Amino acid sequence: MEKKHRYYFKVLNDELFGGEGSEGYMSLACYDKNDNPVEIVKSALYLTKYSSNVEAIEISEEEYLKATEEDQ
Repeated sequence: MEKKHRYYFKVLNDELFGGEGSEGYMSLACYDKNDNPVEIVKSALYLTKYSSNVEAIEISEEEYLKATEEDQ
């Protein structure tokens, strides 16, 4: 099995996390290092289709873990 490449994102203003003013976090694992994780996330969240103010910002693993530690 190929090595996984993991990416972490902060997602702002998406309906999935509560709409306008919301902030949520997600991670994505890709097996092909040539995949574009930002485009995959945008596609998954329909960023360009539903809202122009939704943002997916790539963050570090440390920032992701710190932000989501209270959810565990």
